[in-house]
Amino acid sequence: MLRQVRGVGSLVSEDILLVPAAVRGRVTRILVEPGTPVDPNTVLLQLTNQELELELLDAESRLNSSRATLTAQKAGLRDQLLGMQAGLARAEASCDEAKLRAEVDKQQFDRDLISELNMTLSKTRVEQQERLLKIDRERLEMYRTETMPARLVEIEASVRLAESNYKIKQNQVESLSVRAGIGGVLAQVPGKMEKIQLGQSVAAGTILAKI
Repeated sequence: MLRQVRGVGSLVSEDILLVPAAVRGRVTRILVEPGTPVDPNTVLLQLTNQELELELLDAESRLNSSRATLTAQKAGLRDQLLGMQAGLARAEASCDEAKLRAEVDKQQFDRDLISELNMTLSKTRVEQQERLLKIDRERLEMYRTETMPARLVEIEASVRLAESNYKIKQNQVESLSVRAGIGGVLAQVPGKMEKIQLGQSVAAGTILAKI
């Protein structure tokens, strides 16, 4: 069914989108003029902000540096873990050797081949090696379950922060390409605002277009 309505005035869309500048910048290109149909990805204006672009490069450098630090720290922590495991293996070997020596000394003591003092010293060495072995095992367990994970969490948090800062700067630089954001027809900016001109500096929040 076709319905025709007549009247005097201008036909105005009920759905209007005002397109503001997300960041401050200078207008370097005007790609679409009022009255042109646009889709959500149509680039209307191109802004430039050299300071923001430098901040993006700095954020990218910091991100790469934090990732490199994470890789190096992981390697260092892994190396320390292997070193502690090797130290534990040596402590276990020394303990086993002390126990074996104590068994031999006991046999010799039973045959009156060594003195009681030597036998006592042999037992003492076993006790010392067992205490040292226990300490090494506790240190290794604490390093593996507490120290190592805590350091990784701290470094990984720095990487995530750098990634977040980089993403923010990247989005800000991408917003220098002002897009329509919705399908429709580009209209003149509302109110008494003058048409955006090439070379014009605009602040964040400045209305650049109306769809």
